[in-house]
Amino acid sequence: MTPDAERAKATARHAKWVASNRDAVNAYQRKRWAEASPERRKRSRELGRASWARRTPEQIEEHRRKQAAYAKHRRKTDPENAYAPLRKYRATHRLLVREREKQRRLLHPERHKAAHKKWRLKNGWRLKLNRAKYRALKMAATVNLAGIKEFVAAIKSKAFAHCYYCERRTPTADIHFDHIVPLSKGGAHSVENLCVACAHCNHSKHNKALSEWARTNIAQQLLPL
Repeated sequence: MTPDAERAKATARHAKWVASNRDAVNAYQRKRWAEASPERRKRSRELGRASWARRTPEQIEEHRRKQAAYAKHRRKTDPENAYAPLRKYRATHRLLVREREKQRRLLHPERHKAAHKKWRLKNGWRLKLNRAKYRALKMAATVNLAGIKEFVAAIKSKAFAHCYYCERRTPTADIHFDHIVPLSKGGAHSVENLCVACAHCNHSKHNKALSEWARTNIAQQLLPL
């Protein structure tokens, strides 16, 4: 048999094998493509989901209605544990949830603004009450106001500052000043009780004491060992 005939025979045999194992060949090719170009795969999946969402808005709306009905049913039948799975997931995957929320805000800023505006309209009285309470506590606990102003001015005169809790380098335009011992726990509004904090640490700590905050999964991921 000539070399050309052998090559043709091998090609026919290979084509026959590929035809009979099409699913395995496709899976192998998809795996190799995904490993070679992860960014293109991620973008392709995002475009595929967006395309599916545009083609099937009724199905998505029906799914959301079912989810809302199930959540309402759980809140009525088991109010104590209705949010327990969500709280557990957010506590154990806080950094992942934070990144997803950031991406969602970037992709859909108009939805984020609308939801935030709706919440503020519904909970305006809470904001006013919390601000009034905070101002009263701050005025009652203020010690050496001139020293506090000098401390804040010295920090803001620099381009960057380090978070007291997680040591993250943060631009001074984005820093927060946090009370190490919260005002609601008896802390003083003084230079000794103030520290520089990044937005995430300040919001996650809120009005917790350091010992209480250190027990949470969030603090364990942020605080340096």
